[in-house]
Amino acid sequence: MTNTKHEKLTVSETSVKTDNSERETYLDGFLLEKLRERKKNTIYNNDNDFIFCDELGHYIPYENLRRNYKQILENANVKYRKPHTLRHTFGTMGVKNKVDYKTMARLMGHSGVQVFMDLYVHPDKEMKKEGLNAITGNLAI
Repeated sequence: MTNTKHEKLTVSETSVKTDNSERETYLDGFLLEKLRERKKNTIYNNDNDFIFCDELGHYIPYENLRRNYKQILENANVKYRKPHTLRHTFGTMGVKNKVDYKTMARLMGHSGVQVFMDLYVHPDKEMKKEGLNAITGNLAI
């Protein structure tokens, strides 16, 4: 993404799991602009104020989203992975790109880093190698 400006998007939910589940989400300026364009160009955007909706302006059922997601993967010749896998990928990519763990945990909606580390960080072979080199590279023998 070329635009590094970030803006806040306010999302209202009718119910959340816990009081701590309510949070602010930040989006890259490029993505936020695309979402605004999508919302502006949505013909059937009735009082529900959805950005993505069906022909009647109602929310899209999960099964429809899952089917579309599966079709996108098939068209790209990518092995099927559950949509939640994207969350794991996001967490791992953040770590690989040197985003600190606390920031990543908060971006993913966790109040602390432990759950984030246990569930979403999957160091690959290259990350382990870099970690070992960082430690041994500073040893004086």
